[in-house]
Amino acid sequence: MLNVKCLNIMKRVIKNSILMVIAAIAMTTCEDEKSISVTGIEFVNQNDFVVVTVGDTYQLTATVEPSNATEKGVIWSSSNASIASVSGSGLVTGNLPGLVEIAAITIDGAKSTAIEMMVTNPVVGIIFRGDMEIALNEKAFPKYGFMPPSAINTGVKWTSSAPSIVAVDDNTGEITGLEYGNATITAVLLENEEITGSFKVEVKLISVTGVALTRNTLNLNIGGTSTLEYAILPNNADNKEVTWSTSDENIATVDELTGLITAIAVGEAIITVTTEEGGFTDDCTVTVLAEAINLLINGSFEVPGTATEPVPGWTHVPVEWYPTYYTFTFDPPAGAYTTVAVQSTIPDFFSSAASGNNVAYMLNNATCGIYQLVDVTPGTTYTYKVDIGIRSQNAQQNTPMESIKILCENGITVHHRHMVREAAIAAGFVAGGNPLVLQAAGSFVAPEGVYRIRFQIDQCTRHVDGDTRTTQVFFDGCELFEQ
Repeated sequence: MLNVKCLNIMKRVIKNSILMVIAAIAMTTCEDEKSISVTGIEFVNQNDFVVVTVGDTYQLTATVEPSNATEKGVIWSSSNASIASVSGSGLVTGNLPGLVEIAAITIDGAKSTAIEMMVTNPVVGIIFRGDMEIALNEKAFPKYGFMPPSAINTGVKWTSSAPSIVAVDDNTGEITGLEYGNATITAVLLENEEITGSFKVEVKLISVTGVALTRNTLNLNIGGTSTLEYAILPNNADNKEVTWSTSDENIATVDELTGLITAIAVGEAIITVTTEEGGFTDDCTVTVLAEAINLLINGSFEVPGTATEPVPGWTHVPVEWYPTYYTFTFDPPAGAYTTVAVQSTIPDFFSSAASGNNVAYMLNNATCGIYQLVDVTPGTTYTYKVDIGIRSQNAQQNTPMESIKILCENGITVHHRHMVREAAIAAGFVAGGNPLVLQAAGSFVAPEGVYRIRFQIDQCTRHVDGDTRTTQVFFDGCELFEQ
């Protein structure tokens, strides 16, 4: 049996061991309760600048210092998610070309780091619409694109496998057919010369398929001359040679090579153009007249019209056109917009060249006008004449502005003549008396490429100093002749 002394010693040993275990557990618990603060954050094995391609991903990794920091979590953000987005694990996805900054931030927000990234979209291929055929001496541009379509840095340089057959501008890619034959045209990407694309070009004879005159009727006075414009079809056909002929040399002759038409006698003749290749033809009926024909319909207004069509042959000028014709800095136009009517008047109105007893009548203080569309020949000279009558209804004079305009169909002015009331003209008025008659005459040349013009007469009345004044304006004897 153990004695009492031994038992007491054993009890003390056990008690001390228990106390030591409790102390150790307490110390560990205290250390766990003590937080280790973050002192920094940095990217792992990372350059200062990263390039990512659109659609590709790039993994970023950031470490928190110290390694035993209590909270090691990281929050990721992008300065422009439309260019590059970043996941919670630091995986970056390129979305659109551009520059973006990706940041890693500690959870407590106390520390952060960032890296600049470029998202690029390089060309991976050059594609062409297809091979081309061009005529000798024809110039053309290739149709091509890049893969992907949104790629950047798409500059290319051009080369030809046979520059003596097909020349190519090394900057613009414009090709020119120099000889009959074939060549391969190649585009090389300036940013990466390994990226290329090519297509074949054949310089071949382009056959004629037809010919078309720009007009199929022509009026000439005896002794008058003219030429006709034409187009070979297709427009890149090689052989553009033609010859000219007439159905009746007694009425109108035509130079076989130049196409110059000369009117000989009253009547009609058919002028024909014929292609050298294929014998394709087109015709123009030439009417030879003893006297010049007024190209304006109802120019003396002898057909008065009806309530629904007040001036046959003419069209009213829309009111919305007037702001482009008349602008006044001190007074707006006084007269309200009205239609143009036809009335009979006394012979005293007419100038010597006018005829009949009807005139186009602008109402008192009116803003109005009429026009006709007339076919013309580019480069041909035309003459016109219009008789204008102005009659004051009282002693005070306002200021009407009468205008003759020759315009293209799209409104571009070819010729413009203003008849402006001046003091000398105003002195000729007698209140309520016969009209003061003026004659506007002039000439113009139809511009190249213009085959129809708008012959327009109009007026706009304005007041001076706000006075109430009335003026009547008449038009008559409108004539337009081809020279």
